[in-house]
Amino acid sequence: MPLLGTRGAGSGKSFGLTSGEVIIIRDPFTASAVLLVGGAGGGGGDRGGGGGAGGLRLLTCQPFPGSPVVVTIGSGLAGSFGGSTNQPAGNSIVETDAGDLIANGGGGGSAGFSGTGLGKDGGSGGGSGSPPPGATAPGGSGNVPPTSPPQGNDGGSAATSGVFQDSGGGGGSGGAGSPSPNGGGPGGGSTSVTPTFGSSPQPFYPQGGSFAGGGGGGSDNREGGASPGSGGGAGAGPGGSGTGTAGGSGPANSGSGGGGSSRCNGGGGQGGSGIVLIKVPSSAAPSMTVDPPGAGEKTDFPGYSVLRFTASGTLKRTLG
Repeated sequence: MPLLGTRGAGSGKSFGLTSGEVIIIRDPFTASAVLLVGGAGGGGGDRGGGGGAGGLRLLTCQPFPGSPVVVTIGSGLAGSFGGSTNQPAGNSIVETDAGDLIANGGGGGSAGFSGTGLGKDGGSGGGSGSPPPGATAPGGSGNVPPTSPPQGNDGGSAATSGVFQDSGGGGGSGGAGSPSPNGGGPGGGSTSVTPTFGSSPQPFYPQGGSFAGGGGGGSDNREGGASPGSGGGAGAGPGGSGTGTAGGSGPANSGSGGGGSSRCNGGGGQGGSGIVLIKVPSSAAPSMTVDPPGAGEKTDFPGYSVLRFTASGTLKRTLG
């Protein structure tokens, strides 16, 4: 077995180890599957669009030339209160010796009424908030930057006609966000990974094995009949309804977008943070750990194990 070398207690601390002699293994291994979900966009304020889901990438038979493997979990983006949400959420990254695997953060849903209007680009695009009367605003583009297969979808557009000021839902990993003819548009759908990682429930599934749904658009119901947009699965935040009602937030480690607020600055919902799952054969699993332990955990099954990262950390293979 090829080895990089041995390290004593003092030098081992740079690898998060505190005592004993440790052998750092540089043997390559192949993961059966790797799931990366980026952080999600927050919803827009004041009849705002829904936040776009974090990009979702599911890679199979993924080679790793060696370890340690550094994992970064993308943060969710806070919703806005009236100004536009201009930046995307955080990327989730798995650093390997052969290059980085990246799922990009979702685009924020834009605020309405103020005229900013345009949803932001990202892993999935943010929905557009209500534009000025008589105008139409497109949603943000998904799959930005592009991956194959696509990591996400576009956010929903918005239009204003008569007394109704509509907003678009955020894009999701399973579908585009929708416009609404009368209120808030629903978010795009999420993606189930249970065929790859096992049936729900599992400790590494925050929402029944489904990830990265788009947030719903907020509504303006002064004339009645205007309903908020629903979240697109995986706990994505629904849009706010009425006056001064905040959008719902996406759950932590779901990669699901926050909902847009209702009129009068209720505040858009927070986008959910991302997650990384690495599935390895049982033959490789005993040598692997998540470091620090608070960054995640390893769950063993017959024939394979799943290493879950809910916070940034390192996958290590050690013997000693």
